[in-house]
Amino acid sequence: MTQTKEECLAKLPDEQEIRKKRLQRIDISIVFLVAVICGFIYGYYPNHEYDLEKYVLLCIFGAIGMYYASHLITPKHEKLPPAAVAEVKSDISGIVMLNENGVYMKEWNVHGLVALIIGKNTKNKEVEIDLSDSAYDALIHDEHALMNFAGGNWYIEGLHMPSSVSIKKSTDGMRYRLSDNRPCKLDPGDIVYIAHTRLLIK
Repeated sequence: MTQTKEECLAKLPDEQEIRKKRLQRIDISIVFLVAVICGFIYGYYPNHEYDLEKYVLLCIFGAIGMYYASHLITPKHEKLPPAAVAEVKSDISGIVMLNENGVYMKEWNVHGLVALIIGKNTKNKEVEIDLSDSAYDALIHDEHALMNFAGGNWYIEGLHMPSSVSIKKSTDGMRYRLSDNRPCKLDPGDIVYIAHTRLLIK
């Protein structure tokens, strides 16, 4: 039986959406502060002899307020780093570890493989996708996730519960957490999060 996205993935808040809301709150705070300052300036210079100073200050703070108010009216469109955008292909050819800036750090070719473990190499066992070089290796299990190739598609599932594996889907740009014991299909352009380590599916 084919699983739906809702059955195998739990929706997480999008990072860009969280950042956008945080910036909106900052813009609102600045606009409010500027309005208070303008009111103070207007009341602090009641006499006509200070009209020039008053209007200069009001113009300066008014311009600042209008600048940040325009951020609230005009929607912002953020671009993904070039390295984080995958070239769309008919099938998955490899996996790339990205750093915080979306730069390629390490790459693995998956052609010819039917199963692979994502984790860390140990003295007794080696894994196919070794994330020991990740900045977040302390959060990664020796055998963290499993990828299987079946029916022409790659699937991934977490090997620990609760799952600390999530996927940002290329189809909708949303990030989802894997449900326990439910493999989910991968597509070119997906970004898999192993703890906080990002793996780009090519």
